[in-house]
This record gives sequence, structure tokens and C-alpha cells, in this order.
Amino acid sequence: MLSRRYELKYLITAAQRERFLSAAKSGLQEDPHGRSAVYRVSSQYYDSANLSAYWEKLDGEAVRKKFRLRYYSTDESDNPRVSAAFMEIKHRIDHTVYKERVRLTDDGANDILSDARALVELDKFVVEKDQSKQSTINAIKRAAQSHGFSAVNVISYLREAWEGLVDRRLRLTFDASCQALAPDAYLDVNANRGRHIIPADMVVMEIKFDHAIPRWMRDIAVAQGPRLQRFSKYAAGTEAIWSDNGKLTRKLIHEA
Repeated sequence: MLSRRYELKYLITAAQRERFLSAAKSGLQEDPHGRSAVYRVSSQYYDSANLSAYWEKLDGEAVRKKFRLRYYSTDESDNPRVSAAFMEIKHRIDHTVYKERVRLTDDGANDILSDARALVELDKFVVEKDQSKQSTINAIKRAAQSHGFSAVNVISYLREAWEGLVDRRLRLTFDASCQALAPDAYLDVNANRGRHIIPADMVVMEIKFDHAIPRWMRDIAVAQGPRLQRFSKYAAGTEAIWSDNGKLTRKLIHEA
């Protein structure tokens, strides 16, 4: 079953973040998964040989989807590995988001991150409790078997996450230090070696909810006046990784 969410996205300054959070904080609580509400989010993104997901975003297609492996932990040992990882399909219809995900074993996540071809055997890498999600597993396997399907980049950032005191499905997030790395640099997300995809003094703010935005949150958004913005970390990261001048062309992709 798909999980449906609505997302409103804004690109704002650090000062705007301070004002918005100050106004909304009385109706929110910290996400318990973070330290002082903050944790790192990293994703390895996959696309077709002609980067169809990238061009669908740039062409403004209302209906589109992306495949990614999202992970939340990277240890600092002599043999570093990732953990707490999920394989996801993110469907978008305008501002509505439908997400499918399966939890991966730690060994499975590391195998896929090092070689996307492992996705054709995804069944082997999914934790037992998610083995029943066969429609999601099969959809990912079909995509992985298509010509040229491969890892394109890794996007990593620090997320500050808050949830509603009354409706815990309401979420307010601020993503800072957004960086893009080459797909094989998935273990370097804590090293600050990536290319920044937004200015250092900017953050991506998102308001996420299931049915309707609470009136009090809507009133704050109207009063504060941030401008809704269509911004894709994946698309910006693809440009940063694939192009020296920050602008991809169809010719460049065809020659790559």
C-alpha cells in the first residue's frame, strides 16, 4: 500500500528559518530520531541511461518517480559501512507524494551501494519483515533490469526535523549543508567533500502532512511569506556531478 503525503517546499535563508521555527515551535516537538532534532540523511539515486528522471523534473512533468537507497548511519571504523537503510520509490503527482520503501539488511545496503547491479536480486537484501512487499520489490527489480540503469549521485544533508504535538504526521523539516557526491563516494558523506547544491546560508524547508495543512501552520506560512519553490536535490546534484559549468544539456548526456 502506498503512503500518500503532501509536501510544500521552500528555499529560505537561515534568518527566515529562525523566524519560522520561532513562530511554529509551540505546536511542535523534536523528532526523536535526531540529536536536538538533527540527523544526517543520505541517498544514492538511480536513473536510466538517458537520465529520464532528471529530464522529467526539468521538463515539469506532473507525474514522475525516482529510485533511491536512503541511509541514516555511516560508521567511522577502519572498515566503514552504512546501516539503517531503505530502498525507496518516490512517486510525485504535483505536490502529492507517494512513497514505497523496503528495509534493507546492512550487508544488502552495502552491496547495492557498491554495485547497483545487485538490485536485480533485491529479494536477497530485504529484511524478513518486508519480504511481503513483493509489488515494491518487483518494481525496483524491473527498473534495475532496464538498459543503463545505474547510480547517478549521492545527496547528503543535515536535517532538522519537527513533528506536530497533536498530529504527529505533520512534519516541518529544514535541510542544510546539502551536498552532492559521486555515487562511489557514499561513505564520504560526513567528510564535507561534496559539491554544495544550495548556497551555504540557505536551507530547504518542507511542510509535510497527510490530508490538509493545519490552519495554524498555514497562517504562519502566509504571515512569514516564504515563496513556494520547485527544487529537486536530485536534479541539482546531477548537474553538480555531471557538468563542470552547472548546466546539463541533452547532448552532454548522450555523449557521457
